[in-house]
Amino acid sequence: MILAQSQYSQVLQQLIREVQERAFHPFVQEYVTYPPINKLQLHLTYLFLTSIGVSERQKSIIVKSQLFVQLGLDTHDDVPIVTQEEQAVTTRQLTVLSGDYFSSYYYLFLAEHNEIDLIQKWAKAIQEMNELKMELHVNKAVFSETEYRYKLDKLKALLTEHVLSWFQAEEKWFQMNSLLTQLSFWKDIDENERQIDGLLAEINALLKGFSSESIQNELSLWLDGSQTTHSC
Repeated sequence: MILAQSQYSQVLQQLIREVQERAFHPFVQEYVTYPPINKLQLHLTYLFLTSIGVSERQKSIIVKSQLFVQLGLDTHDDVPIVTQEEQAVTTRQLTVLSGDYFSSYYYLFLAEHNEIDLIQKWAKAIQEMNELKMELHVNKAVFSETEYRYKLDKLKALLTEHVLSWFQAEEKWFQMNSLLTQLSFWKDIDENERQIDGLLAEINALLKGFSSESIQNELSLWLDGSQTTHSC
């Protein structure tokens, strides 16, 4: 796993465990498969906040609230089609409730830490993402299956993009977020080698703009598998 190679592996894994222990319910897990943690977005957000000197406490609050929001949005995306079978109906109901639970849990979590401003910021981000998802679903017939999935995957990068915006990040961070998200998508569907090679070239060029060797090494973790595969 890529995060296992990170110098921040222990703290990132601990953040994931804390979110799962606090929000995953054993009964619900009998019926619902929770969406995976978006580890790329988790890593990028943490790296950026580390690079600008945000305190460990504040990093933890921002990253964990982002994970709650991501899980809520992704869970709602996974709501199954309704059938008459009792277990299928139960699964659908619990999936919807789980998505609502995650989406509201970020609010409770931030309220406990008196992070009112952050509640408002995430609420705005969620509204924007839901509006974009609705627009995408309305126009779904226009896209091929690959194009549609690609656009959904790009939406997932918007949570980190919002964090970057809050702290007025340099443009290179926005570009890296976009490029690594695209690379992750094309690697997942294992097609369009030319597309992957082009992304690798852009990312490697962009890496040179990061003065910190530590940040360069961390970001490069997301390239190593692709570079090995495409150098054969």
